[in-house]
Amino acid sequence: MLLIVGGSYDAEARSAVAHLNRRPGPQRAALLDAADLSRPGWRLLANDPHGGSLVAEGKVLPVSDLTGVLVRRLAVYPEELQHVHADDRAYVASEMTALLAWWLRVLPVPVLNRPAGGILCGPGRRPEQWRVAARDLGFPVVLLRREATRPPVLPAIHTEIVAVGEEIVGEALQTQADCVLALSREANVPLLYAGFDEFGALVMAHSLPRLSVDLIEAVERYVELNRESDQSLAEWSTSPTTRVASNCVPAGAQP
Repeated sequence: MLLIVGGSYDAEARSAVAHLNRRPGPQRAALLDAADLSRPGWRLLANDPHGGSLVAEGKVLPVSDLTGVLVRRLAVYPEELQHVHADDRAYVASEMTALLAWWLRVLPVPVLNRPAGGILCGPGRRPEQWRVAARDLGFPVVLLRREATRPPVLPAIHTEIVAVGEEIVGEALQTQADCVLALSREANVPLLYAGFDEFGALVMAHSLPRLSVDLIEAVERYVELNRESDQSLAEWSTSPTTRVASNCVPAGAQP
């Protein structure tokens, strides 16, 4: 099962889950939102990251059922936690973000993308950092002049593509495909969007592309191809400590 970590108002994520679950057979996808993190049923084990249980769409699911995870959020935000007392929302949101950051780093299945750079969907680079990385790799990038009194104006994006592992979703010149694949490898992130201007220079890159049908099916293929190899990439410890969240309605939650 593919788990999408998103928000309750993420229409693209909900559409992707519905698309995958239209196929016959067992449930193929589920959406985990902020409300699910407050529901009882969580049980995460530090010495067995593939064991325990999680809650998604209000249902308790075995972690072992997961084949991959698609991360669609940077953090959990206080504004999402209307079921939590207003005085406690900021604290609870930070604790939920910390829990997801740990779990998504240690989970031994393909995760697009693992937390890094202080956000849940890594690597957390600014647009300028992506352009510098692309330039250092030998690809053309747009040149912007920064002024203290106003932000730079980005040129219009002419071509958009997404790298999903070694697969490209979208149509582009070979040099543009090479650019986003090189950036994906350099940053060690399997999912990366890139936008180019009319001359083929990189304008921006980020880890939260729009979820088209073609993209979600490419994610499925990536997960299937990498189910074994990604187990060795998870940063999990063999410590005997057990983290348990068997009834994780946080303090301050309203009944």
